[in-house]
Amino acid sequence: MGLQRVLGSWRPRSDDEVGCLVRSRWSADLPLPFSRHRFNPGHFTVSAFVLSAQADAVLVVFHRKMRRWVQPGGHIEATDPDLLSAARREVAEETGLVDVEVMQSGLFDLNIHQVAARACEPAHQHFDLSFLFRSTGGGAVEGDGVSGVRWVPISKLSTFPDVGLFRAGQRLVTRW
Repeated sequence: MGLQRVLGSWRPRSDDEVGCLVRSRWSADLPLPFSRHRFNPGHFTVSAFVLSAQADAVLVVFHRKMRRWVQPGGHIEATDPDLLSAARREVAEETGLVDVEVMQSGLFDLNIHQVAARACEPAHQHFDLSFLFRSTGGGAVEGDGVSGVRWVPISKLSTFPDVGLFRAGQRLVTRW
């Protein structure tokens, strides 16, 4: 599924979300939208909201570089056959979970967040494409780039530190 088609599958719920969609569609038309070396304005990434088998908790990881709890995710690789596969790969790399099923066709959420400058790269934006999965077995473990993995009950998600960084957490709270 192409990037513009994935963006077209998302239905914004607020003016802020409409703004994210407009900015993302504009950025998607620039050269090399997935290149981690495109810093002006930034590049696309993927992430995954993974529900527990009972769909009563969401998986979060403590991201070493960002130093906060977030959903699993990261850069899109040239070897990824599509964006959904990239999100699934990120889940496996960061949490060890390989048994996950897609809960919603198309995009679950879209978020643009600022990445601070580091010695090797300038400040830039991540246009993050989030997909929704459900775990069908196996336990999560710490993987690449994370120093913690935990399941947060959806009923407690709004009070869990840092998960609110991405608006999709609120979508889960209101949906389940």
